[in-house]
Amino acid sequence: MFLMRDVYIGYDGTVRNCYGNQLVQFSYGCGAHTGEYNKSLLEKEECGASVGSLAACAISEAAYGALDQPISALENSPLINLKKVLECGVRKQSGNETASLFLSQKLKRFNSGFEYGAINVKNHLEKLLLKDVVSLVTIFYSPQTGIRPLSPWICYFRINNAVKKQLKVQSIINALKMNCTDSVKLKKLKLSLPKLQISSKGDPENSDTNGDFYIAVQIAQIVEDIDNSLNILQDRVVPFLLDTVIKGSSNVKQVDIVWKDGPKTSKSYKESSGELYLRVFMSESCDRRRFWRKLIDDCIQIMDMIDWERSYPDDVQDVILAQGIDAARNYFLCMLKTAIEDTGKTIIPEH
Repeated sequence: MFLMRDVYIGYDGTVRNCYGNQLVQFSYGCGAHTGEYNKSLLEKEECGASVGSLAACAISEAAYGALDQPISALENSPLINLKKVLECGVRKQSGNETASLFLSQKLKRFNSGFEYGAINVKNHLEKLLLKDVVSLVTIFYSPQTGIRPLSPWICYFRINNAVKKQLKVQSIINALKMNCTDSVKLKKLKLSLPKLQISSKGDPENSDTNGDFYIAVQIAQIVEDIDNSLNILQDRVVPFLLDTVIKGSSNVKQVDIVWKDGPKTSKSYKESSGELYLRVFMSESCDRRRFWRKLIDDCIQIMDMIDWERSYPDDVQDVILAQGIDAARNYFLCMLKTAIEDTGKTIIPEH
């Protein structure tokens, strides 16, 4: 707000900073989308008018007005939210990187369409690791009599039968095989794995396991040292496979379904005054600069369920990287407008 005191309307109608003559705006009140300016407002303002100070006072008055708002233990005060918006240009060195996905209005035609749509998007993106569904890991010694040179050690992962309702057994096996052949990931982890044979098998002990099924993993190459092959299986292969993403996106850490209140324009309760949307948290292994691009790629199968015109990264710097400076400006103005309205004040768009 202190910086704004030097912003004024120049004699050519542009908005400039009086120190350094930096151009701030081509026309005072220029629209974000149309490129048209408010001629009537410009005619009222004399050249040299300190429009920066007027804007600073308008926003500062809204900030001081937020002090009268009641403080809730469940959510931030309007003043804190306004402060976050004004500080969004500062690159955060820590904290969770997030993105907001809004649901397509096409879901409105279905009964509880937004609710089911939000659940489907969450289930599609939220990652599920093999260790989340494995109840037991055992290694058995089973000498091979066939022609194929397989190791005598077989590792069994017992998976709860309830997982079959969400995933097919073959999809789990395919995810494990793909992860084992990901040379980029293995190089990054500085890990070397032997050739593996992965398949679905029955209970090795033939006990009653309530319908649980097993995934068997075996080293599929000639093994001279049997004891060493056991160490490789239990020290390298098993931990690596347990951390395999068998469902969802490896770029996503968590997905929350959130309610966003709509504008308070009516006191009628016949229609919902808000909407559901999803806040997606980036995983630690994902590159922050590529998070939005990777998230779009992960949503290809559910592309029609998301309103991409309203969805965005939650950090203005990431909006610049993903969508450009103009989209970031529009995003900032939208967030600023919302934060000011939450204080109970309204200011003219030019400010």
